[in-house]
Amino acid sequence: MYRQLEPANRDRARHSILPRSPGCDARLPVLFPWRRWISAARIRTGPATGQQSAHVTVQDFDDNPIGEQDLAADRWFVARETARRSLWLGRNSAPFFKIDELAWDDDVTGLGVGVRQRLGPDAHPTELVATWVTMPDGMRDFVGRLVAVQVLRSWGASGPRWTAAAAVYAFDGETGAKHLRNGNGARDLTLGEIQVRSRFNAAGRPWSAAAQLLRNFEDYSADDPDPFTAANRDQSDGWVLALDVGELSKPGAWTVGYRRARIEAFAANASFAQDDWVRWGSAAQSDGTDLNGHEFRAGLALSTNINVALRLFDAQAITSVQDGRRARIDFNARF
Repeated sequence: MYRQLEPANRDRARHSILPRSPGCDARLPVLFPWRRWISAARIRTGPATGQQSAHVTVQDFDDNPIGEQDLAADRWFVARETARRSLWLGRNSAPFFKIDELAWDDDVTGLGVGVRQRLGPDAHPTELVATWVTMPDGMRDFVGRLVAVQVLRSWGASGPRWTAAAAVYAFDGETGAKHLRNGNGARDLTLGEIQVRSRFNAAGRPWSAAAQLLRNFEDYSADDPDPFTAANRDQSDGWVLALDVGELSKPGAWTVGYRRARIEAFAANASFAQDDWVRWGSAAQSDGTDLNGHEFRAGLALSTNINVALRLFDAQAITSVQDGRRARIDFNARF
């Protein structure tokens, strides 16, 4: 359930659900017993004109419209895996390490190819991840291309466990988007990203501390023919800090966490970024950047497959007067 305090003190509460099919996962031996093909598919709910959210509003307590209630296949691919490398072809989630969804929403799935290669010893692995995909414009159309490469390093098995990652995301824009807002399908972005996370035990609890830096290296002009690009030409940086205590590993386990974020308009592609902190934009398309704010979260595991979480968001726009305070209760169940 959501409760949102929107501009002009308009209070809104609603119930929403996020059902996903369990999908299918078939493993077929090919040529050699240690090489396998995997095929997978998943169907999700959500508006066909939006790519960031699979939620369906089932009740709005203020009698507002509940929006689109569509079905779409958001994941379908074939893949080959070995102990040190993998290759997939089709439509799939972003394969990159990330500390949170602020710059890339988990519900955004591209169509193309992805590879992963492990380098070095398994005790302290380095991984190279790369993708070439066309990006979603709603759930059934695609526009533009993304070429991305991430290098990931993990170490510290006997003490604090560290993970560091550096990535470059090159968005090659294309005109003709049907649903994306503010020229987000046509605009080129060259994003650099650095992330660091440490996991450790203290006071008898597992802890996680993480940081993320974002930078768009494109040079936009005040004379850009797109007025939104021209107006926000200098809004290119972002950062996220995250701290969590505990984990939902068994019945009765709990977790609390905090996020602090500032993400300028072009520090990520707003049409593929989060849609939890704010819902600025339209009913099906969120403007997921240009925000400065906080998130407080707490969760409790009711059983191995069921947990409940409370998330509180307080965010303000960087370049406009928009703001938003949201309270969200998630009841999560896996079958």
